[in-house]
Amino acid sequence: MDTVTYPQPQVAAELAAHFACARVDITSDREAMRQARVLWTPWLVCWSRHQIPLRTVIGFLPPAQLLIELRFVRALDALRRAEYERARSLFSEVADAADAAELAPEAAYWVGIAGYLRDGDDDRLHDAWRPLQERWPTSTWAARTRYPRGRQP
Repeated sequence: MDTVTYPQPQVAAELAAHFACARVDITSDREAMRQARVLWTPWLVCWSRHQIPLRTVIGFLPPAQLLIELRFVRALDALRRAEYERARSLFSEVADAADAAELAPEAAYWVGIAGYLRDGDDDRLHDAWRPLQERWPTSTWAARTRYPRGRQP
């Protein structure tokens, strides 16, 4: 990712604007690799400013897909900070992004959660999940939405 993804201007700008980055060279620090329990590289771990793990991304990603992952992490962080509308907006962007691929159904799931945490309205939660159920009906994320109304897990 050092030669293809990170140097790309949009990726560099996104990282500089929204993230505090640190790098560990596991080729020279095997103890750090062992402590972090790194199985494969690249191994990108994103934490909140309060040191809450938000997401781990393993393996190479081209620039467009890394940008989607970073937007998703920003949405998770907004959700953790109770910025529900901001989280909902970012998750919606990910769900609708052409490059989102496998991440889109998960983002669509979280769109509903962010709205529910904001309003506490069960009917609106199920309405928000309808696009997820229609666009990705066989996804594990759609399966998580199929429980009776008024009975959140």
